[in-house]
Amino acid sequence: MKKEFIKSGDGWIIDDVEKFKALENIINENGEVITTGTGFAPHVVSIGQCGYMAVNKFCVVSSHILDERIHKYHKIEVVGAVIGTITRPLIYDLLEEMELRNTYKITIYNAMDFNEQIAPFSILAAIWKSLSIFEKPAASHMEEDSIWGKLAFFNYLLNSKAKVEGKVPVAIAVIFGSIGNVHLPSLDGVDKQIRKVKSGPFSDNYDLLFVRTNCHTSDYEPKQLRSRLNERVKILVECMNSESDKRLADTEKVPAFMTFVSERQYGSETFNELHSKNFEQECYAALEYVKNKRNNFRVFKGFEIQQGGILLALKKHAFEKNENLLKEISNSIVEHSRRIKNVTQISFNLLQPARGAFLREYDPTAPKFRMPTNLKRGNNGLRSNVESNDAKRMRMEASALERRLRKEIWRRQRIERARNQNLRNDDDLSNDDTYSEISTDDDMDRSFDEI
Repeated sequence: MKKEFIKSGDGWIIDDVEKFKALENIINENGEVITTGTGFAPHVVSIGQCGYMAVNKFCVVSSHILDERIHKYHKIEVVGAVIGTITRPLIYDLLEEMELRNTYKITIYNAMDFNEQIAPFSILAAIWKSLSIFEKPAASHMEEDSIWGKLAFFNYLLNSKAKVEGKVPVAIAVIFGSIGNVHLPSLDGVDKQIRKVKSGPFSDNYDLLFVRTNCHTSDYEPKQLRSRLNERVKILVECMNSESDKRLADTEKVPAFMTFVSERQYGSETFNELHSKNFEQECYAALEYVKNKRNNFRVFKGFEIQQGGILLALKKHAFEKNENLLKEISNSIVEHSRRIKNVTQISFNLLQPARGAFLREYDPTAPKFRMPTNLKRGNNGLRSNVESNDAKRMRMEASALERRLRKEIWRRQRIERARNQNLRNDDDLSNDDTYSEISTDDDMDRSFDEI
């Protein structure tokens, strides 16, 4: 049987982070109390290579003031990712533009988005929010005239040296969010006009899941579409508007448009059958097979092959009620790509519309957030854990809770399978070593670390 682990993704869930303070005292690894500001900025997903939506995976930045007598320069630490020679200058340019009064240590979490790419705008926006706690003017009218105002920061991102496809809509999505709207490119890509289309009904009707395997690479460049950008934007707007038309039921036009975009790039007519397909073409064939199989079309509405993975559009809550669908998708990807790739891990991340860059909100009843334990080098040169007694106690309590919850989840799954399935006829995975994880935001599927 395929192993399934239900857990949350790497991003911070918005329902959790809102409970904490924007400016708080945190105990560091040395037991010292430091005042830290934390900013959050969403990552962005594209739809049909022309619409952009902020989603519920966030870049998180925590900052605190350093003693200027000891530290003359800002310290930047990136957790879980490597920021290259391109992104670091962008950060230093922003810090210089801000004309900061203090010297800071800036710690960046979740610098990479769901397709394992560095997200420059999300990083810069999270830093902007984090430092605004200490630096922005007290008077609101002064704030709007400086880098700390949203419009001023928006213009700064557009004029930055960051290489981001769809600069205008991505910057808008990161700063202002996508609750109810999908942001669109400017006309012919030559102006800064803000364009958007209402997407609330679309989000109410469908779940978007981002599928990624161990064989997907973040440096893969999707094939360019022959159709003009403005033509695709016009089609997407019409499709989104049809979702809110109460006279039409289950139009499914947006998922169909997503599939159409991928069909133009990777469908059977775009390559010679006699030549070897690449992995993305195999994924297209795998998803097309599952979508058209038996009754799957009732819940599997569309998909789009993207950089670093696949974006699925499923009927709302369908994957929660039909676990076999995700198994079939995993099976099909493994089988179709077996000749050229060895797929051993598949992950599903549920993407939902998110608000724009924000701070931790004040809640005097919320528990204190503690910085993750840092790894330091010991006298022998090896890396060793240094943690306070309180941190050790919290870690042990969390570990015990995790073990109890794992047992309970597997117990309930066994009972449910015995009730609803004939275990003797349960389909096996074509690759027993395949590991799949399902990532959602729901309380029932939240990771143990966040309960």
